Amino acid sequence: MRHACWHHRHVLFRAMGDPLTDMPLKITGMLPKVISMLFTMRGKLPKVMSMLFTMRGMLLMFRGALFTMRGMLLMFRGALSTTVLISGLMWVQWQSITRFEAWTILMPEVHHQALSN
Repeated sequence: MRHACWHHRHVLFRAMGDPLTDMPLKITGMLPKVISMLFTMRGKLPKVMSMLFTMRGMLLMFRGALFTMRGMLLMFRGALSTTVLISGLMWVQWQSITRFEAWTILMPEVHHQALSN
């Protein structure tokens, strides 16, 4: 039965054109090599994957750092603008207060002395 099967294969290869009867033998001879290559590749795969992942992680971390830096800058800018705004408002209020009132606010005892005299 097995012989018949082989014969059929033989006929098939003959039909394909050249006498490729030794082709299956070559393939079967190469199989262990191919399998070992696949296995070594499979063995190397996790390393490659981990490397890729670490690189991706580094990139993400870098991006995160950039974003945090940007956020800090924005925060800093916001703080600066708020301080400027507050100081400006205070300055405006300070200007709106008359000089005399300011004097009384700053140095009440001097003001009292001036009034008593």
